[in-house]
Amino acid sequence: MAWLFRPTLAFLALLLLLAPARAQDEVRVLRARRALSYLSSNGNGASIYRAEAEVDLAVRSPSFAKDVGVRWTADGWRTFADAPAQYVGRLSDGAEHWRARVDLGTVGRNVRLGTERGDMGPGFVRLAAWLRAGRRSAWDNGGGGDHAAAVLAPVAAPLPQARKALAPVLIGGALHLVGGREREGYGFTVPDVLRLDPATGEWTRVASLPAIPSTSAGAAGPSVSPEVLAGAEVVAVGRRLFVLGGTVIKIGTRLTSTLILDLDTGAWTVGPSLPAPLADRRAVAAGGAVHLVPTSHARGPGDSDRAFVLDAGASAWRQVAVGGLSLLAGTSYVTAAHDGRLYLLGGRAGGPSGAPLRDALVYDGATRAVRRLGSLPVDLTGAEQATVVGGQVLVANVEVDLGRGDAAALLFDPVAADVVRLPRRPLLPFEAVLAPAPPVLLAGPGGVNVRRLHAALVLTGTSRVDTWSPEEGALARGEARTVVRVQRDVGWGRALTVRGAAAPLAWDRGQAARWSPGNVWVFETTDLLEDVLVWKPLVDDRTWYPGHDLRVRRGETLTTTW
Repeated sequence: MAWLFRPTLAFLALLLLLAPARAQDEVRVLRARRALSYLSSNGNGASIYRAEAEVDLAVRSPSFAKDVGVRWTADGWRTFADAPAQYVGRLSDGAEHWRARVDLGTVGRNVRLGTERGDMGPGFVRLAAWLRAGRRSAWDNGGGGDHAAAVLAPVAAPLPQARKALAPVLIGGALHLVGGREREGYGFTVPDVLRLDPATGEWTRVASLPAIPSTSAGAAGPSVSPEVLAGAEVVAVGRRLFVLGGTVIKIGTRLTSTLILDLDTGAWTVGPSLPAPLADRRAVAAGGAVHLVPTSHARGPGDSDRAFVLDAGASAWRQVAVGGLSLLAGTSYVTAAHDGRLYLLGGRAGGPSGAPLRDALVYDGATRAVRRLGSLPVDLTGAEQATVVGGQVLVANVEVDLGRGDAAALLFDPVAADVVRLPRRPLLPFEAVLAPAPPVLLAGPGGVNVRRLHAALVLTGTSRVDTWSPEEGALARGEARTVVRVQRDVGWGRALTVRGAAAPLAWDRGQAARWSPGNVWVFETTDLLEDVLVWKPLVDDRTWYPGHDLRVRRGETLTTTW
């Protein structure tokens, strides 16, 4: 019998379009962190730990029966092993929460390595998550760059408050962070100075920025709040921290102030005013003096081509000529200051073309001159961040690469004028700032192959601080501190609580917020795994905040007035 109806290819395609879509398998790493369990120690202070990495995963799959886990390596994938994950619960967006524990065996902390003390074991563990359901599989390997957890590499705790555009500076070998702007609202400056404890990775607030003179009259004249300061240059000479110039947020007034913090006494003093606003000058300490160096030979109206120099104990800045300034043929150089030198990399020609220059230049504070070191193999846009780790300039590759086709991170050796192109990944957040991490002395099992691990801290623009090791090819994501603040006078004897849609909060019962001066109630957590938290405050856990639910991103700080 002949068919009365013969389906066409177009009809079959229509059926496929109308058919319900089959959910896809997906696994995603939410967090990977180290866990060191103490086992024993000896009289020399050396300790042996059981090392684990705890990895939280988000899983989506149409199949009930599935296997989930993590593949990991501690030796650059020469060997690897799999660790199964267990189901934990549901996330607020419906995805399943799984957790894997990677057993790294025993590691030594502060063991004797020759005449020094160091750590024995791997600096990082690199990993990828997998999902298997029948014959289907899914992976998350960080877009080809692997995820990582720092085992014995330096780790920094999340910042007390999310901030961007902060200024890192080394003082006495310890990393300090100055200021930084809030990501919310008006983007006010967070007026504090933080210090990183190299042993514990914890941050301590050592000072608050003072009022800033807004005229050449100095401390005797009018001043502005440090909360509106942006774009200041920060440099250290010995135990003194200098905060120089900057602009006033939203107004644009350019400041010529010099603020000096004595870290031994904690006291601020007002130093001599700058000869002129900063313009494009960058700071470097050389020979006990502060240098503010022009980074282009093209000067604006009324601006000189000289460096501003403040000598130790001097009552005024002096202006000195810069030799070789004509070598700075462009703008938008990526800069990094270290050991009396200011490195200037990349650059773009002025005018409408903006052609890349690929220069590698250095200003030497001892000679007060610019000289050429070599050239770079790739273009830079000026949006990249750089810092000096282990004597080499590390240049990051950022997420917004502005159309570059072959962008890559770089490691530039200023002595040999040699450039190592690093893998394109990781791409760092556009607002990230690089800072040198405390160096760590490491050895393999048995105390062999002793080496120093030089890494950089990536200040992501949120509260999270990542650890990036170009040598290991690893980027370990740090913890994120999510902070919500509610300004509300609830009255004597009453309190404010917080409820929300995702752990550690819940909608059926509130968690207590902490009172702080100004009637600001604060709730903070590092246990939020989801990208966004939907939440609301309550008075005495009974009276709800009116209106719509509030939202805060993981690692952010949000202030609400009620």
